[in-house]
Amino acid sequence: MAMTDETVKQVPLSGAIERTPTILIVDDEALIRMTVSDFLQERGFKVLEASNAAEAIEAIRSSRIAIDLVFSDVRMPGDLDGFGLATWIRKNRPELPVI
Repeated sequence: MAMTDETVKQVPLSGAIERTPTILIVDDEALIRMTVSDFLQERGFKVLEASNAAEAIEAIRSSRIAIDLVFSDVRMPGDLDGFGLATWIRKNRPELPVI
């Protein structure tokens, strides 16, 4: 049986608080960061930006910011590149997805 809009019933979760999902963009190239940020904001996401892994880790550690996804470049200057950042996130915040 194929599912159509008529057969799918959306059930609101009791007590659920609606909030805008937040994506952290990590890229050392400002133009790329701004382009991706604009694209995601136009689609309704809240966007945070970091220019390197150290800034990203500081944003993730901040208790006042709820981040739902990290979108990171691979090659970045500094002590950690994108793979190092992903490894740190998997160790310290395993529930946080990384692209």
